[in-house]
Amino acid sequence: MENPVLEKNAPARLETIPLYKIMSNPDQPRRSFKPGSVEALAESMKESGQETPIKVRPLTAEEKVKYAPFEYMVIGGHRRREAALKAGLATLDCLVRNLTPEQADLAAQTDNEWEEMTWLDKDLAMARRHKVYGIEQRKIAREKGISPAMVNYAVKIAQVLTPASIALIDQTLVNPVEEAQGVHPVNTPKPD
Repeated sequence: MENPVLEKNAPARLETIPLYKIMSNPDQPRRSFKPGSVEALAESMKESGQETPIKVRPLTAEEKVKYAPFEYMVIGGHRRREAALKAGLATLDCLVRNLTPEQADLAAQTDNEWEEMTWLDKDLAMARRHKVYGIEQRKIAREKGISPAMVNYAVKIAQVLTPASIALIDQTLVNPVEEAQGVHPVNTPKPD
């Protein structure tokens, strides 16, 4: 699927950025990682270093005030950022994209489509684009290559969920890929 956000913007620039300047996206669409994957990646990074850059965007002026001392937010590569912290790395190679928060939100969803996201993560991410950025459901459907009815369903589900119901679903939700690998409850990482 083509990504209109990535096609309309200037190319990314590769920079080595101190880790303390890079924050996780508090609205990262994929809310959980496969158990042990961060630790395994941290060990690999200790031995071989960082093999793939993460994707970041500069914070807006308002975000720099709100999130000081951070200067960049992760678009893609949250697991690599967490692993770098565990490995004790001081810097990360980053592809820096000059994206608006709205563009970065779509890019983060697209980036995470390659990972195993649960249906709940996908529904909450689509509903967030609709609610926070006012994106029409039809446009979200085109971006995702799905029917508008599926986006409408996701928005309706997200409207009735409470934090308690989301936690309950997370405790019992099993991703089909993880089920095949023998991983059962979804472990949600703690916020930074």
